[in-house]
Amino acid sequence: MVEAEGITIALDAAERLTQAAAEEQRLREGERRRFTLGSSDFFLVNQRKETATDAQVQLIDAHARIAAAHAELAAATADRAALGLKGPD
Repeated sequence: MVEAEGITIALDAAERLTQAAAEEQRLREGERRRFTLGSSDFFLVNQRKETATDAQVQLIDAHARIAAAHAELAAATADRAALGLKGPD
């Protein structure tokens, strides 16, 4: 089913966004450690913090996309239980 494949691709892309956001957070923490140890400067710490904040916004968007993709996939495949619908009596 083409619709389900498209939704699966969108879901994979959103999950990659969550991984990228986690990586940005890790890099921000590393830059802060480097600053504490004297190996970085305030500009780089601030730049990394700004990038990590942008990544957090993208993470929120990715979570919303993942939830929407799951709902669309359930609807496209007529998964009545996932949609919270009762089956025929």
